[in-house]
Amino acid sequence: MKPLGGCTKTGRSFSGSKTSNESSEYYDRRSILVGSSGAGKSTLMCVLLFYLVFRHKKKVLLYRRLSKIDQQDCLVYMGYENDQVRYFTVQNCYDVKSVKRTYAELCEQYGLSDVWFFLDGFEYSWLLDSLKTFRMLAISDSVDLRVSRE
Repeated sequence: MKPLGGCTKTGRSFSGSKTSNESSEYYDRRSILVGSSGAGKSTLMCVLLFYLVFRHKKKVLLYRRLSKIDQQDCLVYMGYENDQVRYFTVQNCYDVKSVKRTYAELCEQYGLSDVWFFLDGFEYSWLLDSLKTFRMLAISDSVDLRVSRE
């Protein structure tokens, strides 16, 4: 994961005893993970990605927006197909239309319920309508979750 922005500075992953209970609680819901920079949001997303692929045989598309100068946005796909793990990565992936097209093609091929779309490093206010089909979003800013009434 290092060329894709990394997960932790030490290269280690951590998990607690509540991980499986908490992940099953959020299994069929859309989630927003909010925390300050360096709190481990990306690490948790990586752990959840592997959990969904290996435990539940889901296909996960992760679009990471990286803010450091020496890193580029990237797209990562991992899925369990025919008893094998399949994955691909796209470095320098700045074209949102191609991300949306890739997600649509995966959903068409495998079904909407089997493909999970994760976003990492985006501001909620920046998200385009085409990206709001995410299952999990990791952000460092606050989000107003109230429904606006006009």
